[in-house]
Amino acid sequence: YISYNPDLPALTGLTVCAWQQKSYSDDKRYWFSYAVSGSDNEIILGEGDKGNYVFYLASNNFVADAGSFDNQWVHVCAAWDSESGVSTISVNGEANQVQEDFKKGQSIKAGGNL
Repeated sequence: YISYNPDLPALTGLTVCAWQQKSYSDDKRYWFSYAVSGSDNEIILGEGDKGNYVFYLASNNFVADAGSFDNQWVHVCAAWDSESGVSTISVNGEANQVQEDFKKGQSIKAGGNL
């Protein structure tokens, strides 16, 4: 893995996207992480159980059941807005799961490592 400190300010919104091609059979693979002092997993995006994408934000999470995409390229995005509290997991450009009142009015700590 790599670690990078982009010196981010406290975040009140974000979007994280990645292309993924799963060619293995294990579950629970997380491929985006933002760690801050006191929390190794302030933000996480990845796979929970097979076919589920998981978005963790400051110890809370929600899951999108996207089905299985073995050996296919998949574009996955997670977005969150503190002001509205709306968070979305999108798969291949389609909103797969929308969560309301998710960490509404809160912020993600500054100064973490990606």
